[in-house]
Amino acid sequence: MEKLSPICRNCGVENRGAPDPEPGSCEICNDDRQYLDPNGQKWIYREALTDFTIQVTELEPDAYALKTEPVIGIGHTSYLLNIGDGWLLWDPLPITFRNQTPTPRIQQGLHNVSIAASHPHMFGAQSHWAVEYNGTVLVNELDLKWSNEAISRKVVWRKEVDLSPRAKLVELGGHFPGSSILVWKNSSGGTWLFSSDTAQVRPNGHFAFMWSYPNLLPLGRTEVDRMVDRFPPTNASKAFDNFGRSVTGDIDNIFRLSAQNHNSHLV
Repeated sequence: MEKLSPICRNCGVENRGAPDPEPGSCEICNDDRQYLDPNGQKWIYREALTDFTIQVTELEPDAYALKTEPVIGIGHTSYLLNIGDGWLLWDPLPITFRNQTPTPRIQQGLHNVSIAASHPHMFGAQSHWAVEYNGTVLVNELDLKWSNEAISRKVVWRKEVDLSPRAKLVELGGHFPGSSILVWKNSSGGTWLFSSDTAQVRPNGHFAFMWSYPNLLPLGRTEVDRMVDRFPPTNASKAFDNFGRSVTGDIDNIFRLSAQNHNSHLV
């Protein structure tokens, strides 16, 4: 069995180097946007992940929300979506379906799946998913230094990339230089936005724009204005972030109003 890079217990992202020898501190956690585990660095190898499973929630036909049980890392939500010309795994989890048997439809979707993350905190176990399901990993060029060096099937992209007539990745920047969103057309012809925490959904139905969420460091006006300029017309009626929260309405307008509100509260 191929030995794959270990997963950081604190953030849930795989180490970007070789699995041996065991790495020191996690580069993701050692960055000011995240934080080091106060109890010390802990790495988990694939062979020790037998107690973790994936909970699947069907959002609509061919659209699934995935979460780990119990939580590993920050406990984010991943999405598996039919994009017409194949399937896309958005914001991959720290574990795969290795310990369980998903439905035949999900198994079909995972075969040769495309894998993309909004930013490095959501890289999860990219190499594990790619190896187990013969997947291709898409990485924004501006965040490439955080990506696992061992991934053989890797596509580097910038600015915008059409994955199919139903799915497009768009680089907005902000939280990370290559932070991105996914624009997806659902089975009924409507459009959903998957914003992760490039623009995180908040309880008031607006988006938040942060350089660091755990350390409560907001983005400055200039960067938020830049994100608004890069945000394309989507006509989306619903948006999902990376923790299962969603907002319904005129998403393009909500995005612009959220940016204005954010900037109005900065000194």
